[in-house]
Amino acid sequence: LYIKQGKILETMESLKQMTSEESGYLTIISDNYQDIVDNTYDSISQEEDRLTKKEASLVRKYAALEAVLTEYEGINSELEYQISQLD
Repeated sequence: LYIKQGKILETMESLKQMTSEESGYLTIISDNYQDIVDNTYDSISQEEDRLTKKEASLVRKYAALEAVLTEYEGINSELEYQISQLD
């Protein structure tokens, strides 16, 4: 009977250590997972910011290309007109 009580007390003490709100294993594991989640949210936010900037950059480049293409189409039309005048 004494051995069983000793094991029960030992088990209860182990459970107290594992579930302690300040330094228990479960608290430490929970805190670590919360840190992982927080870091993941930070990473997602940083990636969204990077993609937003990349999108803005690509839109500017596309607009510049459209402007150059429009200019070249105007030059092409002018050259076609001049060639037609040579005939």
